[in-house]
Amino acid sequence: MSKNSSLTTSIYVLPGLYEKAATALYDALEQYYGESVIFSPKINMIQQNEKAVAVCFGQNDTAIEEAIESCPIVRNCVDKRRDQTGTVVLFSPVKLHEIISEIDTLMDISVRSQTVLLPLGDYVLNEKTRVLSGKKLDDTPLTEKEAGVILYLYEKMQEDSTPIGREELLREVWKYAEGIDTHTIETHIYRLRQKVEKNKTGEARDLILTVEGGYRLDI
Repeated sequence: MSKNSSLTTSIYVLPGLYEKAATALYDALEQYYGESVIFSPKINMIQQNEKAVAVCFGQNDTAIEEAIESCPIVRNCVDKRRDQTGTVVLFSPVKLHEIISEIDTLMDISVRSQTVLLPLGDYVLNEKTRVLSGKKLDDTPLTEKEAGVILYLYEKMQEDSTPIGREELLREVWKYAEGIDTHTIETHIYRLRQKVEKNKTGEARDLILTVEGGYRLDI
């Protein structure tokens, strides 16, 4: 039985040069997700801005870039990383349950991305324009990393209230390797706080708190 036969997100399997492996994966995913899985020999079958997840096999860099423009990707080679667009790269060989786990995560990102305005207590963040605003805050443009820190802290708060350490932020937002000695986090959060303070039009709580163990949002 499929996991969710009424799934609104399409899942494309793009075979590239590995049609046999892609066909086997398609059969397995179809049993799990039902009719939402589509075997797509050509990347241009994916509609621009369609809410979809693609699983690519050995596509070249140009094809990968084209697919990223249309939808999030799970690719079964090279390494593993995640960025704010939802792109995920997996080690090869990769197990079916790992692919399913990543697809489930990407579909959650896809659904959440339909909500552009993210409520943050006294503030609202427009995820697309990266503008922070509020009843007592003038529109405040943020850099990609400033918005990235806020989004990551927000996503982790949905799991629990544990503070997020600087090492984790460096790894997940900046993609730095473990053990790098840098004041990047402190500098970005200081500048973000200065921006918010400068543009406040009244009393409003701090957005990011420094607490024992790291950082958390004050929402």
